[in-house]
Parts: sequence; C-alpha cells; structure tokens
Amino acid sequence: MKNIGTAILPTDKLKKFISLTANMGKKYSTAKVLDYETKKEHFSLEPELSEILAKSRNAEELKYYWEQWRESSGKQIKSMYHEYVDVYNEAAKLNGFKDASIMKVDPYESDTFQEEMEETWLGLKPLYEQLHAYVRSKLHGFYGEGIVKNSGPLPAHLLGNMWAQSWSNIADILKPYPNKPSINVTGEMIKQGWTPTKMFQKADDFFQSMGLDKMPDKFWSGSILEKPADGRELTCHASAWDFYNGEDFRIKQCTRVNQEDFV
Repeated sequence: MKNIGTAILPTDKLKKFISLTANMGKKYSTAKVLDYETKKEHFSLEPELSEILAKSRNAEELKYYWEQWRESSGKQIKSMYHEYVDVYNEAAKLNGFKDASIMKVDPYESDTFQEEMEETWLGLKPLYEQLHAYVRSKLHGFYGEGIVKNSGPLPAHLLGNMWAQSWSNIADILKPYPNKPSINVTGEMIKQGWTPTKMFQKADDFFQSMGLDKMPDKFWSGSILEKPADGRELTCHASAWDFYNGEDFRIKQCTRVNQEDFV
C-alpha cells in the first residue's frame, strides 16, 4: 500500500497530530463573540452568528461579526496550525510525497489532478466573472459606493455567510426579478411549524422513496439534531457517524429550520 496517510507517523507524532486536530476543531467551533449592540452577550457561530450574517443588512454590524469571529477562532489556532502543517508534511514524506499538499490529492488517482482543476477553473472563470460583477453591482446599489465599490473584490462580510461560500441568503438583494414569487421555502416551513426532527424525517422519507433503507431507531435516539438547550458546549459543525455495527448511525448538527439546512 503506497499511501497510509498520517497512520505512518511514529506513535508520539500521531498522538500529537490527533491532539492538534481536535484542539483546533474545538477552538474553531466553540469560539464566541460579544454582541454588537451591548457587548454583554456572547454569540456562537451556530445559531446566532450564522443567522445574523444571513439576515442583517447593517454593513457595520456584519463587518464587526465577520472580523471578531476570526479574532476568536482563526487567530487562536494560528500557532497550532503551523505545528499541524509540519507534522502533516512529515507524514507525507514518510509516504513518499514531497509534502502534504501532494498527499492530499493522491486519493484522486490522477497524476495531473492539479492541472485538471486549473483547466476546469479556467473554463468556469468567464461565467464566474459575470456573476461576480452582477453581485457587485447589486450590492453597490443596495449599500452605496462608500461600502461596495463598482470594481474590485466583493466585501466578504456582506454575502450572507461567514465564509462567503454561498450567496443564497442575500437573494432578496440579488434576485433579478424581485416581484416574482420566491422559491425559498423557509417562511412556509416556519409557518407550518416544522422542527429539526421533521426536516430529517422528510429527508428520510425522500431517500426511502429512492429505495434506500429507513433510518434505524438508534439514529433517532442517539443523534443530536439541534443545539442543546441546557447550555452544553457543542461543536456545531455537522458531522455523520457510522459506528460500524450495522445498526448505529448518528448525525450531530445544530439544525436551523430553514431552506439552507433542509437542502
């Protein structure tokens, strides 16, 4: 076997790598930010900050949360990340790779993977540039020249998502035909009294309709589908767990009742 990943590390280095990964994940996902208005309440990424980034249209408030969350998360793991990269590169070299970046793409089984991705990006780039210009124009019209210039990059904090990875939360600003009916079903879900459990039940129904097995009882009793109300700290980034016994499968997610989390 050519590549066994970080398992190739000596025991002490492997323990260090696992510890670094766990500690970075914990700091990243449990970081808190003082609220914008009173500076008295502490907000977590889920659900408070994600909801504010999606719903607020106050540019200063959005910038505050975007910056402060990074101060409380990324800045706190910077030194650990440097160690993480060093150990990861050590594992890569033991597996016969130049560094971890090459080892990471090895599972794709292509010697030209990076070139293929570059070619794909260059094919998409003209369309993306048009979409980018359209979004910039809409944001410029909404916020004004003082906040969004008519050229250059988009202010990431205005895109409705902590990582600017999805622009669907600012559809009210971006949609080209604002008087047409919305296809966002969040309002209807709330109106009908949907819960996180109902969202997962509907998803289970969908996959059963495709011929897949229903989720076992242990899934419903063992999963965490919404943020605990008892104050427990929880890594809210969604994850799925297979306990490899054929009957215990779980999900941990601080689900919000909205279209984004549903689909």
